[in-house]
Amino acid sequence: MIRRVRSSWLWTAFLLLAAAPLRAQESVTLSPKFQKGRAVYIEQTARTTRQVKTAADVQPRLARSEITFGFLAVVEDVRDDRLAVMKLTIERIALHDEGGGKPSDIDTDRPAAASQPAIESAARAMIGKSITMSLRREGCLPREGDLEAVRSAAAPLAGDDPAFSAILGEFALERFRYSWGDARLALFSWRDVKSGESWENSLRQAAADGSSTTYLYRCKLGDIATSEGRPIAEVRFAGDISQSGAGPDARGVIVRLDDGTFSGSAKFDVQRGEFVVQETNARIRAIATLPARGQSPEQQVTIDQTIDSRTTIEPAETRAKRRSAAKP
Repeated sequence: MIRRVRSSWLWTAFLLLAAAPLRAQESVTLSPKFQKGRAVYIEQTARTTRQVKTAADVQPRLARSEITFGFLAVVEDVRDDRLAVMKLTIERIALHDEGGGKPSDIDTDRPAAASQPAIESAARAMIGKSITMSLRREGCLPREGDLEAVRSAAAPLAGDDPAFSAILGEFALERFRYSWGDARLALFSWRDVKSGESWENSLRQAAADGSSTTYLYRCKLGDIATSEGRPIAEVRFAGDISQSGAGPDARGVIVRLDDGTFSGSAKFDVQRGEFVVQETNARIRAIATLPARGQSPEQQVTIDQTIDSRTTIEPAETRAKRRSAAKP
């Protein structure tokens, strides 16, 4: 009898232990994992509200735009001296612009119309073009000539549509390496961190006028939870944007950053070793000084911008299935 009672107690205790919830993961190594041949689809949408005001303006002029870029990203090589070599092929470009000129509303994911505006023809000429980029912790670098080939294929088709500059600007060297390389690596701690632990990273972006912009990231690891059976770590971040060495551009205009901040959050898939969702809000104030021309005196223009962006990374086959299902 005693033996039976003891056995029953042990069995009950075993069942209770087996049924108890697993203890939440408390730490994670926040470093990227690159696997040769792995393909993902990266899409980023940025919504910008811009207010432009001169001393003579009673009310600021308001412009809104939303732009989306989508890339099929394939890891071509993984090496010791650099994180990876990745081939980025343009799959989607969408632009909704309510600027001062003619409104634009294009999306290369939609069926092409028989008659389409020049800006859409230019955007579609970019689809399928590729940029190979070396991803490095100390700074990413596109292969020489790739960005120029993309711009050359599209620019002649865009005509004089000013809205196309928003698309073309994404394929300038410093902008591209920042948006699709450096900024993707900025949130990593590159070491094991625990929930509640903080770290910092900084990025530097050069400009054609000789100035440089520095982004200081202050990151903190939040909860590590399970979503659809996979461990997902949340990283919250905030930071400041500063500028040095602002000089005149080809037109003699000097744009000086007056104030800049950003904040957001990102979800890190521990098994995949990449941030699968990132949302960022940035607020920027810049002062543009326009040189005197003829009878017009020097003029200062204040530009206030709010940028809300969302970046998602998903397996390439998920994107392919979604596109297939959307076809009529």
